[in-house]
Parts: sequence; C-alpha cells; structure tokens
Amino acid sequence: MTHPVAPGIILVVAVVSLFLTIMGLRAWRRAQDARLLFVTSAFGLFTLKNLITGWSIWQEVRGEPALIGHTDLELMGSVFDLAVVVLLAAPLLLRRR
Repeated sequence: MTHPVAPGIILVVAVVSLFLTIMGLRAWRRAQDARLLFVTSAFGLFTLKNLITGWSIWQEVRGEPALIGHTDLELMGSVFDLAVVVLLAAPLLLRRR
C-alpha cells in the first residue's frame, strides 16, 4: 500500500520540475545555446514522469483502478530516469561549436 502523503509529495516535485522547465526555456530563448535544450528537456520529462506517477498513485490511494499498474509504473519510472540522466549528461559530452 502506498503512503497517503506520497501523491502530494510527487505533485510538489512535478510543480518544481515544471518551474525549472519554464526557467530553462526562458534561458534558452535568451542564450540560444542548444545544450540548454537538453537540460530543459530533462526537467520536462521529470515533470511528465511525476505527473503520471502521482496520478496513478492517487488513484490507488482512493481505491480506484490505477492509470498504470505498480509494476509497469516502476518500469516507466526507470525508463524516464534513464532518459533524464542521458539528457543531463549530453551537454557535458557534446562538443561546443
């Protein structure tokens, strides 16, 4: 069983990630540095992951059928985490032009 506070914490993480996504887009528009898009995309994926996870867990806490089952939710979270790590590492590994 999921802790009843978990969806709220996940929502806070999603909101913070969304804020960082917006800030990243604003920074990219000013600097026009393509590497900022990698970081911004990572925050965007993190936002999406937490919204999906939070909604699924919220449904579970309310006793409704979850959007995504627990096992699939773990797999989805891991895939999103891998994508976020790759997007955050990409600016460090790509050459400047």
